[in-house]
Amino acid sequence: MDKVYWINKSGESVDINTMDIDHLRNTLKMIVRARLQAASDKLSKKYPATPKESFKTSWDSERFMQNDNN
Repeated sequence: MDKVYWINKSGESVDINTMDIDHLRNTLKMIVRARLQAASDKLSKKYPATPKESFKTSWDSERFMQNDNN
C-alpha cells in the first residue's frame, strides 16, 4: 500500500502510519468539524435566513372595542 501523508498546519508532511493515537484523534476531530461546517454553510446558502415580516392585521382594534361595548 502506498504511504499516505497528512500535511500539518506548518506545512510539514507526516506519515499517517507514524502518528500517535492522540494526533490521529485530533486530526479526525478536525476533519469532522470541517465537514460539519461545510454542510452548515451549504445549507445556509440553500435556505438563507430572512428577517421576520411584521404581523399585519386588517382590523382596527379601536373600532372593534367600540363595537364590543355597544
